[in-house]
Formats: sequence, C-alpha cells, structure tokens
Amino acid sequence: MRISNVMVAVLLAGHVLALASAISWACQLKSENSRLRQNQILLLRGEQARMERWVTKDGRNVMAIEALTLRIGELSRQGDSLLLVARSLGIRNRRLQEMARTVYRTQTVVRTMVHDSVVKIAPGRTDTLPCLSYRDPWLSFAGCLRADSFIGEIHARDTLDIVVHRIPRRFLFFRWGCKAVKMQAVCRNPHTQLTYMRYVRLVD
Repeated sequence: MRISNVMVAVLLAGHVLALASAISWACQLKSENSRLRQNQILLLRGEQARMERWVTKDGRNVMAIEALTLRIGELSRQGDSLLLVARSLGIRNRRLQEMARTVYRTQTVVRTMVHDSVVKIAPGRTDTLPCLSYRDPWLSFAGCLRADSFIGEIHARDTLDIVVHRIPRRFLFFRWGCKAVKMQAVCRNPHTQLTYMRYVRLVD
C-alpha cells in the first residue's frame, strides 16, 4: 500500500514537472514567435520607410526608428559592421545589450566678406592675401586664398540628443504592455540633417 502511494506521488510530481516544463516552453515559443513576427513586419517595410523624419517647432531635425530585436548570431550572419565596432572597442558579444548608428550631414549657405590680410608665408617673408572668415554658434571657418587654393580651418559643432522609449499596445482607450521600442534622435544644430538611423536590441 505504501509503495503504491509513493509511486502515485512520484508519478504525480513527474506529471506536474512535465506540465510546468511544457507551459514554460510554450511561453518561450510564443515570445520568440512574437519577436520574429515584429522583426518581419519591420523588415518588410524597408529601412527607409521605417525611418520617420520631422522638424520641431524650433527648427531642429528629428529622426525616429523602431528597434529590431535580434540575437547575436542573427546579427553576425548579416555581417553587420556594428559588431566590428564593438570588437574594435574590446567589448565581448555576450556583454552587448543595444547597438545604434546615426548618420547626419551638415549643410548651410554661407555669406561673408573677403578682405585682404598680411600673412606670414615663411620666416621673414609676408604677403597680402585675400582672406575670409565666418562664425555662428554651430559652424566657423577662417582661411586665406593663395593662388588657386584655400588654406584654412573649419569647425562644426553639434549635439545629438537620443531618447529611447516604449510604445504601448492600444485598444480603444486602453493602453498596456509594450508593442515596440523606439529610438528618437534630435540634432541641436539647425544646419544638420539626420540621414540614416539603425537601432538593434539584443536578446539571448
């Protein structure tokens, strides 16, 4: 009688463990399926279509993109250069959590006066050359024209503010959970325009 009770208890415990394991596995599969489905939706839209662009009221350029959620193996199979950057910094792949790349260009129209300046060409030798200079809070340059060339220095300054936030799921007026994660970048330099953005979140 005792042996049969012990066997029943062992069988019952085995069934409970098997059921718990099956439920855990099903939850993992559901989560993985959701991740792959979200990635597929994003990738089918195309990279350029996923990048949202607009200008704020104060004239700053903004770009936003939803995150791709990838495994390290998936990212390395793509041959993504972000992994090469991490390797060059001495960061191991297993320590990576998120990676991003933002590309921008600075372009502006400059109007300035050309003036003659006495410039030292060599020790004990000077010459009068046409020179020009320009300065605003974001861009400055100064230099002189000599024969058919321009010799000078150009300095461009910018600050890129980056915010990462979650987008909740919606149904009517209800919001819950997390539908996606989005990264937004804002340039403080009004001459700068964001041209490309990539944001990857890494999972185990």
